[in-house]
Amino acid sequence: MVFNHGELRENRLEYFWGVRIITAEKDYELATINIKAPNSSTVTGSIEDYTQTDMWEEQENEYFSNIYEGHLAVNYGDSSLKITAPIPDGLQSSDIEKVRATTHYSNGESNYSYDLDMVKQ
Repeated sequence: MVFNHGELRENRLEYFWGVRIITAEKDYELATINIKAPNSSTVTGSIEDYTQTDMWEEQENEYFSNIYEGHLAVNYGDSSLKITAPIPDGLQSSDIEKVRATTHYSNGESNYSYDLDMVKQ
């Protein structure tokens, strides 16, 4: 994969694969991301080498803070990603109102984002 596309401005989100866990109290986000670092050159490499995986928790100011380091497992045979992290303290399955799966890609010239909401019945 290509990372740090030349046309993409510095400190911009380039890749995002993750889920947002939506509750009545706050949201959590578990994701693997790449943000183009300042003065970085375009490179070709593996997802594992050029991304970070973390669990974030929504704060009162609607920003997210990192609460856990996550783990990424890539299966190149079936083109799948498995993203895991500890369950946040106190979060119960009954608290979850919705889970939103998101993928995002930007190369500086075009953007692609896709959201899929999964709601409890």
